[in-house]
Amino acid sequence: MGPLPMATVLVAAACLAASSCPARAEGDGRLGLVLRRATQDGNDLTLHAGFVGGRAVQAWGTTPPDNNIPHDPRELTLRLQDGRVRGSVSLNVRYVLYRFTIDAAVAAGGRAEGTYLGAYCPAGTQPVRGQLSGSRQAPVAKGTPARLQRRWSCATARRRAASSTRCARG
Repeated sequence: MGPLPMATVLVAAACLAASSCPARAEGDGRLGLVLRRATQDGNDLTLHAGFVGGRAVQAWGTTPPDNNIPHDPRELTLRLQDGRVRGSVSLNVRYVLYRFTIDAAVAAGGRAEGTYLGAYCPAGTQPVRGQLSGSRQAPVAKGTPARLQRRWSCATARRRAASSTRCARG
């Protein structure tokens, strides 16, 4: 999945944060999932995802207790529909690329239970399987400050730096 257009991200962030959005469908909202013993060192990985129209539009992962830095996904294909969340997510955590395929049931009360299958890069490492649990999270209250951050890929940053250098030398 490539980067989302900024307009899509802004609309999704505004919709997730506003209480005056159109009626929330089953596939809208926020979900927090804990993948048990998912990292190379055996720690849990907590995945937070925001969904609009059943499609994940925002996500980040943390590995508490020793690493609470939010790690953005490189790939995000999670879907929330028909009472299930399914798909894949790839995260770089402390210089290790993790790729997880997730399948979980989300009950009417918001509780999620399921499994994950994961792999670490470099290739050739043993896959990891495990249980996950989580729940739907309350919508953000209207008027709560939100911080949006635009991140550039390394390739984009290099192109922008090269073009500004060419112009400066001009």
